[in-house]
Amino acid sequence: MNLNIFHIVRDLDVASGGPSRSVPALAENQARLESTRVHVFFRDRGKPVVPVADGVVEYRPFTGQLSCRQMLSGNDGPSVFHLHGLWSPNLHRAARYARERGIPYVVSTRGMLANWALGHKALKKKIAWKLYQQRDLENASSLVASSDFERHDVKTLLPGSRLVVIPNGCDPRPDSDQQLSFPLAETTDRCALAMGRLHPVKGYAELITAWAAIRPAGWQLVIAGPDEDGYRATLESLIRENGLQGQVHLLGEVDDTRKWSLLDQAELFLAPSRTENFGMAIAEALQSGTPVITTKGTPWHELIEHDCGWWIDHGAKALERALSEATACGAEMLRTKGGNGHRLIRDKYTWEKVAARTIELYRSIL
Repeated sequence: MNLNIFHIVRDLDVASGGPSRSVPALAENQARLESTRVHVFFRDRGKPVVPVADGVVEYRPFTGQLSCRQMLSGNDGPSVFHLHGLWSPNLHRAARYARERGIPYVVSTRGMLANWALGHKALKKKIAWKLYQQRDLENASSLVASSDFERHDVKTLLPGSRLVVIPNGCDPRPDSDQQLSFPLAETTDRCALAMGRLHPVKGYAELITAWAAIRPAGWQLVIAGPDEDGYRATLESLIRENGLQGQVHLLGEVDDTRKWSLLDQAELFLAPSRTENFGMAIAEALQSGTPVITTKGTPWHELIEHDCGWWIDHGAKALERALSEATACGAEMLRTKGGNGHRLIRDKYTWEKVAARTIELYRSIL
């Protein structure tokens, strides 16, 4: 019997990472599994949507209120709603409709119950929690966390909920003969790369401070990512204050093609985030064969277990120690660690494996 899967997401922009990018990848890998029909409904913000693969998933934008009745029209067989994220009126309407019609629904919390996330626009979220969000989560057939870290956040607020941990997956790498080469920095020095939006939670200020303290000879630090709320100016000021203009570079936002090119050229990937529910950039760095330094605010303890990087306490001092050790490593040692990371992603974090696990979850609920 065919299973109808309806993914409902607040926004969809497959050019970006995180939840917006992961939903198409999950949906299109599920659609390739036998006896499943997969649909993705998303709020239309006027951005172009380029599916990962044509024809296997129905993409339908909604410009106003989500009509769940229209979603189900013409689809026979059991159905499951999979809601991605919180705090959205359309996600709430889908949850309410599912409860009224006896349709099971799953919610991926996407890191939105972490303390730092709850603190952003806290008053609005407290009101939404009382009005609908707590009820929607408590009545879900299952909640999905992307890591044990996120599981802890969810269980703290909703101790009686059914909860499973299913990580995000990694896309297949683009063909090497289709990739363009972009210079990481105008230098022949070895390069360390950080990538992600410029925001205090990402720990870039601490990274620049640690880099200034050790100033590793023969190395350059490159930070790539879009500015958020004008935080780039703060980082530029910190670079100037420490006299690092020739050694630390802010590239701005990069597209998917350039991202992989930069990862291939970097010898180290740095993710000093205060907190991450998963850390997609970390997974992609490992997939590219680049060893990673990240903090215990991320769930990547496997860096230690698989000898593919450094998992450290948060803060400039811990970063100093890890950077000193990593930048003192020879290129061959870093390549060995990078190879270990590549095997970890291949064995555990492909979208095919993630899609199969979510299908198992749906069928167990039904």
